[in-house]
Amino acid sequence: MSADQRIIRSGNTDEALRLQALRILRLDPSSPGRLVSRENSRLEYKETFNWGSRAKYARTMAAFANHDGGFIVFGVRDSPRDLLGVDVKRFDDLDPARATEYLNSALAPEIEWEAFRVEVAGLQLGVVAVKPAISRPVVCTKTDGSALREADIYYRYRGRSERIRYPELQRLLSELREHERDAWLRHLSRVAHIGVENVGLLDLVDGELSGSGGRLLISEALLKQVQFIREGRFTQRHDAGVTTLRLVGEVEPVAPGAIRPVKTIAQPVVIGERELLRKFLRQEKPQAPTEYIKQACRENSPYMPIYHFARAAGLTSEALRAVVVRESGRRSKDLLGRVDGAMVAPVGSMVADTQPATDRRRILDDLRRGDPDSLRSAKRVRLFEAVTHFEPPRPPTELLGLLAGLIEDPALRPFERTLGRKAVAHLDEVLNRAACIQRNAQDPAPMSATPSTPR
Repeated sequence: MSADQRIIRSGNTDEALRLQALRILRLDPSSPGRLVSRENSRLEYKETFNWGSRAKYARTMAAFANHDGGFIVFGVRDSPRDLLGVDVKRFDDLDPARATEYLNSALAPEIEWEAFRVEVAGLQLGVVAVKPAISRPVVCTKTDGSALREADIYYRYRGRSERIRYPELQRLLSELREHERDAWLRHLSRVAHIGVENVGLLDLVDGELSGSGGRLLISEALLKQVQFIREGRFTQRHDAGVTTLRLVGEVEPVAPGAIRPVKTIAQPVVIGERELLRKFLRQEKPQAPTEYIKQACRENSPYMPIYHFARAAGLTSEALRAVVVRESGRRSKDLLGRVDGAMVAPVGSMVADTQPATDRRRILDDLRRGDPDSLRSAKRVRLFEAVTHFEPPRPPTELLGLLAGLIEDPALRPFERTLGRKAVAHLDEVLNRAACIQRNAQDPAPMSATPSTPR
């Protein structure tokens, strides 16, 4: 934190959110009263704070919650990004209970948010920080003026909060299904571990706890006071103000044979460019990674993340080459060149005395420092170009998430999409190519790339 920035503490605000907000609000060295950071997918500026504009704030907060979270900063003019300062009394008079009541009446499910102040260059700024929603999408449940319309879903696109488009909605719904499936599998796995006869179910609406030993009804008054422990937030402080329901009893060992295997259900997945890029940028390991390599060979562009899937499949670089050779995609020849050692060529000069080269150098410096927040204000083209110049060590994890959002933007122009593919392919080489080469050295006789088909 610089000497020009400090946090004005308020309540129990998450310290990490405060520090993240200050990292984003970077001062312009040539103009101390102005910020460098532009509005982006996680940042929006407002000149003043006014509770009468709550519907507009709710729209932006819903868009942040449906994306990666974000910050509304009050007391900054957007263009140019001059520091004005916020009306401290008006901002501090914001009643969290009243604001939460309004948000819950307009949006569902509930979103997590916090409000606090920061001081930048001697001026007070108000900040409303929104966390990514656990259950997405967050949907508008009532119409309020022109800002909110019932049944709309809002999403953050760079510096705008808009009604969600089909690709992003499809992704959110897919994530919702995956989340529900994973939750069911976790529950079933725990039930199998504990034993069906030893499990009880608590209905959080009616307060009924039922199990093999009978039923227990928790009164409505007590149920409203009970808060359940989430993600390590348990505390034994007497003044924490959290009601705890303590059940005292004996712990009995699980009977032998109570642990039962969970059935694995295979689901068909349509593999295309979008899925190839998504799996890599989210660092997910697919069930059949070799199939992803085959699909990469069939794509029109040779700039696909192949080493990520080769590593997941346990392939040497020679085995990977064998897969590519067997495929008949029309761009397999170019892809084969990459497998044979022709890595993605850096795009654009880094030494020229031009503005684009200066932008690339600045972005690359931010990458090396592990400062992904500053990258959100960079031009997409320059960011993609700078990434192709990036070398080990490992790039910041946040960069992959940022690229995922940019690559999936349907507004990308064709040449921007090509640069984005090159950036992704280069990062794939940086992260995974050495592991395949190392596996070659350890296993001179490479394994078969694909299992033989029984007749």
